[in-house]
Amino acid sequence: DAVRGDILEMQRFGLPDDYWATYAGTVRALTLADVSAQAERVLQPSRMTWVIVGDRAKIEDKIRALELGEISFLDADGNPVAAN
Repeated sequence: DAVRGDILEMQRFGLPDDYWATYAGTVRALTLADVSAQAERVLQPSRMTWVIVGDRAKIEDKIRALELGEISFLDADGNPVAAN
């Protein structure tokens, strides 16, 4: 099943026949600049929404110090909660 899955993946995405044979070497050859450039292109940090879960009393000051932007508080059902 694993081999069949790999072959289907190669076909689906138009990957070359030696894709899996060369995969590890390709990954090892990546530089930090390569990864950073793709992360910036794909993730678009300026459009991200952070979801942070935890004990508000213990983490709120640290989260605010990160200056990630506006903070909204939600209850377990996703309903807005007063910021206090």
